[in-house]
Amino acid sequence: MVLLASRMLAVRSGYGAYMDCVNCLDGPVLLQDLLPTSLLVMLAAAAALLRPGVWRLLPTAVAFALVCTYAIDLGVYLIFGFRLRVTDFFRYGGEARSAWSVVFPLLTGWRGALWLGGWILALIGWVTLIWRIPHRVRAAGATGLLAAALAATSLLASPVDYVHASAFRDVLRGNRPDGVNRQFSPHQHAALLAQLQTIERTCTNTHAVRPRSVILLVVESLSAYHSQLLGGLQDSTPLLDAWARDASYLPDFHANGFTTDGGLIALLTGRVPLPAVGRYESSKAYSGYEQPIVPDLFPQLHAAGYSSEFFTTGDLGFLDKGNWIKGLGFMHVEGANHPFYAHYPRGGFSDAGDKALYDRYLDWYDRERTGGLHFSTLLTVSTHPPFHVPGTTIGDEVQAFRWADKQVDLFIRGLMARGYFGNGVLLVTGDHRTMTIVRPAEIARFGAGALSRVPMVVIGPSGLPPGAISGRWQQTDFLAGLLFTAGQPSCIDAFRGRLLGTDATTARYVLHTQGVQRDRVQVWVRNDSQSYELTMNGDDTGWVTQPKAPATDQVLAHVNRERALLAPLPSDQTDMLVKSKLDSAGNASSKR
Repeated sequence: MVLLASRMLAVRSGYGAYMDCVNCLDGPVLLQDLLPTSLLVMLAAAAALLRPGVWRLLPTAVAFALVCTYAIDLGVYLIFGFRLRVTDFFRYGGEARSAWSVVFPLLTGWRGALWLGGWILALIGWVTLIWRIPHRVRAAGATGLLAAALAATSLLASPVDYVHASAFRDVLRGNRPDGVNRQFSPHQHAALLAQLQTIERTCTNTHAVRPRSVILLVVESLSAYHSQLLGGLQDSTPLLDAWARDASYLPDFHANGFTTDGGLIALLTGRVPLPAVGRYESSKAYSGYEQPIVPDLFPQLHAAGYSSEFFTTGDLGFLDKGNWIKGLGFMHVEGANHPFYAHYPRGGFSDAGDKALYDRYLDWYDRERTGGLHFSTLLTVSTHPPFHVPGTTIGDEVQAFRWADKQVDLFIRGLMARGYFGNGVLLVTGDHRTMTIVRPAEIARFGAGALSRVPMVVIGPSGLPPGAISGRWQQTDFLAGLLFTAGQPSCIDAFRGRLLGTDATTARYVLHTQGVQRDRVQVWVRNDSQSYELTMNGDDTGWVTQPKAPATDQVLAHVNRERALLAPLPSDQTDMLVKSKLDSAGNASSKR
């Protein structure tokens, strides 16, 4: 119980604070950890049936290993902020000297003392229980029934819709194999690569369209439920809602992924961010997505007289984002290290704040812009969890987004004062639904789309009619709309629509790579109110819920082929986190 209480406190101080909901994961942690608890009780029942001696050592040894695993898992979480993977334990276990440099500071604090004390008490209690149990048969029956009840409660508990399920998942289920990391067999892989691309494309020649500048504003974690207009659950973006009512907005708009890198991949390459084998254990977030679906996208824009810029106040070195952006073809890329932000206070990811980002962009617009057409992408950071209002001590999600909403409003007004909307379009959207637990009201309102719904507001002469635009849209629809707005030929297919222009069209399929169950892809089919799931599992990739339309075999073939084109990624995320902790420990030691 001490270890269980310690893990609940640890999750509270980590992910609870991250979500701005300290006790939201108490129940899931408790319910998940009833499974290893039930196994311990079962081992007690087995030991109760055995006479003292060598045979009782077997359940004792298994129980000892289970308690040790649980305690080590808790220790790894307290030190590094991630969960124990058995493969990592054997990988790093030999680096005792380096490990001790970060373990020792933990043990000297209250959390470390609680962890160590809980481990010792658990072992003492277990040994006492096994070797002193009277009335073996009655004790075995009682403990067996208790174990069955605990296991049933754990296994039958309702799942929690939260993308960081590793926070509350017990150590046993957290180490089971995941289908998303299962590779295709050599024969299947070769067959998939040999398949011809059969996705039919429909192209529109738009040379008669007057080209317009485009700004794509991607607001960190901005979700549909934040908007009273789009979700009716919170009123965190009243100013953006007001702009939307006077402009155009897409009430049914989906992020194709659940992270910032997934959102950027979908928006800037037009491809669904399907995970490569090893993706969720790797820091190579953008690997395999180095080129847009339209290979000459940026050369086309540049030849048509456009400049292209990417602005963020975040760290471009994080997950090598800056090099990926440059590799796509952006002419100008800048992040947190730009001299403009030298005197701004910093937050997470070296962020100088949304206001600083908008001030910088307007400064660029006034003094450095060449005067021609431009395509600019702005990525904010300030509303990344844990939610905090910059420059204050306020840590509240609603207040954080209202602050961000005010900055967006001032930015739009700044563009308006400069006459931008005379021949420019602004799109405001989110990179992904925020990484918090999905609320029951969201499920009631959006169904399965609660995990993927983000706003999309379009201001300026976009060719769209004012007000709400019907249809189911997604981030991969942006590039064709961008080309249309630039007066260039644009193509759509079953997986990519066109969300700008007089010829705006939805795709036949909308795909969302899930974060809650990372081997799953959520699929919506045009003119079908239901959603469907497929599971990524190597050669056995298939439908969890079979769609009605036979043509959705095209979805399965597309997902398999796209994943076959992605090279397996190295398992280096643990390396990155361990190195970060070791560097921090070394810096702290040198300061002493």
